[in-house]
Amino acid sequence: MPKIYKYTAYCDSSVKVEYGTKEKVEDWKAEQEEWEEQGLGCGEDTIEVIDEVPQSKIESVLYGLKLGEESEDE
Repeated sequence: MPKIYKYTAYCDSSVKVEYGTKEKVEDWKAEQEEWEEQGLGCGEDTIEVIDEVPQSKIESVLYGLKLGEESEDE
């Protein structure tokens, strides 16, 4: 089953949290590499597996996580 990942990036005065699949992990790692090339630290940033779900449920799970994120921000 495909895995759902959580990316937590600690920025200057904020924390960025995103969820995605293996494809998104590649984007996050590229982003971290860019930041490190610019001399920015990524030492506390994390990418972790939070769940495995059937392929047919991935989009709805990611959508639900995004909605949960938005309601926390309000």
